[in-house]
Amino acid sequence: MLICISGPSGVGKTTLSKIVAASLGIEKVTYLCGDDLHKWSRASDQWKTFTHLEPLANNLELGREQILKLLDGEPVFRARYNHSTGLFDAPVKIFPTEKIIYEGLHALYDEQINEKSYLSLYVETESSLKQKWKINRDINERGYSLDKVIDSIQRRKTDEEKYIAPQRNNADAIL
Repeated sequence: MLICISGPSGVGKTTLSKIVAASLGIEKVTYLCGDDLHKWSRASDQWKTFTHLEPLANNLELGREQILKLLDGEPVFRARYNHSTGLFDAPVKIFPTEKIIYEGLHALYDEQINEKSYLSLYVETESSLKQKWKINRDINERGYSLDKVIDSIQRRKTDEEKYIAPQRNNADAIL
């Protein structure tokens, strides 16, 4: 069973994913984070040209391949993006379980993944609350400065409307 959870940055996708995983039984859930599919580490100059919301800045094809393998019962190796360091940790072997949760900015972007999804959710949060949550998370958990977070929010607006918001149409439910 594949559950996909998408939405803009800072809306609570990860929190919702953890709640869903806990309710299903953690031992029965394989969790995949879309951030693991970023093409570059945080220090890369590529982020001056691209935002994380642009599909071209993410290895979405690799994500699709990995999800399809897991759904077929095959393990995959996946590097995990480490928000504390801004680097990718060494790849780990991920084994399929009864349920797979795929959470991220592009979780409802790929047509083939949407077709395989048992449940697809799009998380939407009121703009000022979303901004408050994102600022708190990025400063307290990721070590960013307030100026950097505000700049990131402003810089990503167009890409959010272009690449993330249309995924609402692929969701079974909007939360």
